[in-house]
Amino acid sequence: MAVPLDPGVAVLRAQSPGAYDDLDDDTLAWQGRARAVATQVRAASPRPMPSDPHPRPQPGAGEKCGACPPHPKRATMKAMITTAPETISPAVPASSRQDALASLLCDLLPSQGSWSDDAYLWLTDHTSRLIEFTDGHLQELPMPTFTHQAVLAFLYRLFHDYLEPRGGVVIFSALRMRIREGKFREPDLLMLRDRSDPRCQDRYWLGADLVVEVVSPDDPDRDLVEKRADYAEGGIPEYWIADPRDETITVLALAGDEYVEHGVFGRGGTATSPLLEGFVADVSAVFDAPKSGA
Repeated sequence: MAVPLDPGVAVLRAQSPGAYDDLDDDTLAWQGRARAVATQVRAASPRPMPSDPHPRPQPGAGEKCGACPPHPKRATMKAMITTAPETISPAVPASSRQDALASLLCDLLPSQGSWSDDAYLWLTDHTSRLIEFTDGHLQELPMPTFTHQAVLAFLYRLFHDYLEPRGGVVIFSALRMRIREGKFREPDLLMLRDRSDPRCQDRYWLGADLVVEVVSPDDPDRDLVEKRADYAEGGIPEYWIADPRDETITVLALAGDEYVEHGVFGRGGTATSPLLEGFVADVSAVFDAPKSGA
């Protein structure tokens, strides 16, 4: 039985006679799909995207272009577009189609420094990857480890048990939180003392009363230094940093436009919150969670 022609192929060939004669129908169909995805991203942006300021040498097969700053576009788009339409035959290997799509989308999507808030939100609406955003630049976060998730789950239960009966709410990543126009973060935990707080929006939050980060081993300064400044800029009253490396919990309280240490709590100690009266966390129990399965 003949495989029906993808209607997008006929449109492309009709719009540009002769321009695609060197491409078979399967490859052309995938390029058409890639262009459609890129068009959606551009449509989500309220302002035109400038051209890429970096030269684009032609890399060899399997190589990445080293001219541009690292960014997650290629990996993200490959993850987003994983299956061919039923109307496309399997004549072209799936890996070749994915590589062609990734290369095309990398060229068509905004370059680093050119992403808008709306384009970032569109992208993160369509991928499960953890991506944060600062002034036109995307930053892909590492996948969490078992230790990271076990510590996070233990803290989540503690905060949930405290906040739920008091009308508050705690949410785990990945929920986007807007620091300001042009900056979004995805805290490991974020919470509000009042579930009806207007900052509690469905697509992303407009702030929080308290956020928690479990330090990632790939780049500790991201949580210890950079996000300390980010959350202070966003006016978050309290920031907890759980560091599995030395098994400490640092509690920071906002004073003016910067944080001061409420305390650094280690094994055998009890972390407390200046914001949540009566809330305590047994530091040993927190860091024993990956071992005990608690």
